[in-house]
Amino acid sequence: MENNLLEQEQINFTVDAGIINRLGQELVGRRETAVAELIKNAYDADATVVTLNFIDCNEVEQGTLTIEDDGCGMNKEQLISGFMRIASIDKIENPVSAKYKRYKAGKKGIGRFATQFLGNKLTIITQTLTAEKALSITIDWDKYVIGQNIESIYNPISEIPKTKSEGTSLIINGVRDVWTNAQINRVFRYVSELLQPNYLSDREDAFKFAVKNKDAFEVKFFKTENTLKTDIADSQKLIFDRALAIIEGYVDKTKDAYITVQSTAFDIDEELMPISAGDNSKDRDIVLPYKTLRNVHFKAYYFIYEANYYEDMPKMELNRLKELSKEAGIRLYRNGFRVLPYGEEGNDWLEIDKTDTNKVKVLIQETNKKIDAYIPFGNRNFWGFVEVLDTQKPTLFEETASREGLIENEALSELKDFLFKSLKKAAEKINYQRFLRKDKKEREVKQTVEKTLKEEIKKLQEVINSITTVSNADTFSSEPISQEIKTLIDNVAQRYEVERQQTIETEGMLRVLAGLGLVIGEFAHEIRQFTPAFQGDISFLLRQNLPTDIKEAVDDLAQNFKDFQTYASYFDEAITQNTHRELVPLNLQSIVDKFSKTVAKDAQNSKISIELEHMRGEYYTCPMHYSEWTSILWNFYTNAKKAIRRARASVGKIKISCGEEKDKIYLEFQDNGDGIPPGNENKIFNAFFSTTTPASYTATITEQQTGTGLGLKIVKDTIEFYQGEIFLIPAESGYTTCFRIEAPKSSQKQLDEYGL
Repeated sequence: MENNLLEQEQINFTVDAGIINRLGQELVGRRETAVAELIKNAYDADATVVTLNFIDCNEVEQGTLTIEDDGCGMNKEQLISGFMRIASIDKIENPVSAKYKRYKAGKKGIGRFATQFLGNKLTIITQTLTAEKALSITIDWDKYVIGQNIESIYNPISEIPKTKSEGTSLIINGVRDVWTNAQINRVFRYVSELLQPNYLSDREDAFKFAVKNKDAFEVKFFKTENTLKTDIADSQKLIFDRALAIIEGYVDKTKDAYITVQSTAFDIDEELMPISAGDNSKDRDIVLPYKTLRNVHFKAYYFIYEANYYEDMPKMELNRLKELSKEAGIRLYRNGFRVLPYGEEGNDWLEIDKTDTNKVKVLIQETNKKIDAYIPFGNRNFWGFVEVLDTQKPTLFEETASREGLIENEALSELKDFLFKSLKKAAEKINYQRFLRKDKKEREVKQTVEKTLKEEIKKLQEVINSITTVSNADTFSSEPISQEIKTLIDNVAQRYEVERQQTIETEGMLRVLAGLGLVIGEFAHEIRQFTPAFQGDISFLLRQNLPTDIKEAVDDLAQNFKDFQTYASYFDEAITQNTHRELVPLNLQSIVDKFSKTVAKDAQNSKISIELEHMRGEYYTCPMHYSEWTSILWNFYTNAKKAIRRARASVGKIKISCGEEKDKIYLEFQDNGDGIPPGNENKIFNAFFSTTTPASYTATITEQQTGTGLGLKIVKDTIEFYQGEIFLIPAESGYTTCFRIEAPKSSQKQLDEYGL
């Protein structure tokens, strides 16, 4: 048989089954990406709801992940020629979905490998609207091992009763990794650009009065442990539950208008407040009903996108909320159907952004006087909807001939008036309460300081009085009293002295490091004059007819000198570029590539592998110094080396990922060292906090300066100077620590200015 094969004049490729495992690992990369791709596949299949349930996923290879959607499903032909065919061209030939005309978001062919990456076994249950039964197929990924022909492995497919009218369910058994809430929320962040929340009220949704868009897309995440199912993430939980206030209002059938404001953040539980139609500025006690407007209900969620209002919100989540705020606005529903373009991205139909400075002043009700204390008041600060019941004849609202918007008439003008006044009055109420709380807090802090000082002064006065009382006594020793006075004075001054001393120490160490940097700069500059002589001598030796052992030693010397030159030129370039004061946009991918090549030899000697993961394309940071990124990467690398050494890992691993998200450039640096002890996550950015063992008193100056605890503080200060952020995020499987840096992306204007 083998001879017959060898004698054939035409042959074809065959595929080893082990390629499935390789493709799963190489195409997917991380589990969050894998799950996100499966959600995107559901989006491409015109699903409106996708539900994920992580069942007992707190142990490796024990849990189950289910992903259910209400999309179009697959028939037998689509299942065989689409899902079961490697390198399918369906998404190339059909880039737009059939039902809702969505531009497909999933990567071509990555979905099936995502399921292999996530678990040991996959069961697919899928049904189309026209099919009488559902199709079920089970794939055991463990069968796809090296040495097997992929075409010799079969997977049973059968018809079963339908579980729903249409849609697909993926059941992934033997989940390969533990899933935490933070990692599940990260998946939500990856797919959030696809989500289309509808902002329906509980009341109207229960009565099916307001219905969501047919093409809306929603994802729900659940986690089940010991049969207890909990909601982890959805649009309501991750967006609306973070609102600082909820504003609700209505115009009843008698045309009277009211609103309520609720806010846990500002302790507001307001009763009904009337809204007056028309201009009642001359007499605010008069509340006028609307002339035509009736049967209107609205609900809006108010946000301020500043960290000080969300003490318990992770920075990454706040940043994502800021990005999602582009979708904010007030959407309009008429008789249960959405009316476009009201509330679409960038649509400010209430003209909120046209108000002066887009801020609301505090109105001190007791004096009816406004003072300069503001909160943001813009279209992006509100997420919500307004529902109009317009079934009576004649109708109040009529759609335009193009079905885009409503005809401008008195009813629409009154609706805009009601909503604008309601949001403005609510914002004033929120700001008033915020001002009172802020003023109260400041007064409490001031009173605490005053009380402490008063108590210490009182004690001092008591001591002085005691001195006066006993001053005429026959026998008197001032020593105990003098000591007590000294102790009291020391207590008053101690609080200021500690902080002053810390500042002096920090500045002193920074001066030492700055001086050390100058010395390194001089060294890197001066070493260049010795390079030609070294190279000439090495070249001369290599041309000689030397004994084998000596020639090998010279070859090693040549390679070591080459590595030394790489290091020297790298730092020389960084320092030389830093002498130019002008900041320039920097290509982060180029910087990371150059850095990895520089440390490649050192990493190899330290038995550390370095993996790079880049998004395609070039991405530039805001104008910065080149040497600042050199310092950042070098700090991460040296810290990772020490952590890997402490972990006694047989093979060290470092992974550097960079790319861009919206208006941010990001870098993630991971290692498999001993990690950061619980409780130290926030301390590592503090000055002088270090996990490095302190140097002994006999150590050299260089050894004592290593592990000063200023490295990450300097990195943090550098990034924050450019309005960026650095923080820890959950590491990928196989790694223990992951730092993430987010820095502003260079604008097109800046790139044009620098000719990039």
